[in-house]
Amino acid sequence: MGKVLSREEIKERRKYFLTQAEKKTKIQKGDRRVYGSRMCAICGTQLSRMISTTGGGIATKHHYHCYFSDIFFVNVCMDSRSCYSNISKLEVKGGHY
Repeated sequence: MGKVLSREEIKERRKYFLTQAEKKTKIQKGDRRVYGSRMCAICGTQLSRMISTTGGGIATKHHYHCYFSDIFFVNVCMDSRSCYSNISKLEVKGGHY
């Protein structure tokens, strides 16, 4: 079973992803420019979902899409409080991500 992240570790990881990315894009809830399903790299929350009838996607939460290179990118919840909340729920359940 994995270790649950502390608030400080969450802050450090979010800061790293948001400051070190070559480019970052804000994706708003309901945005249809999303292709495929996306998960937060910090807390594992689902950020978008597929639409089966069109084959496209839709953002279900506000998030950042951080580009590090042409082949590597990371998605992170826009609101840090949602990461804290989801991580603390994992801690209570005794789960891991």
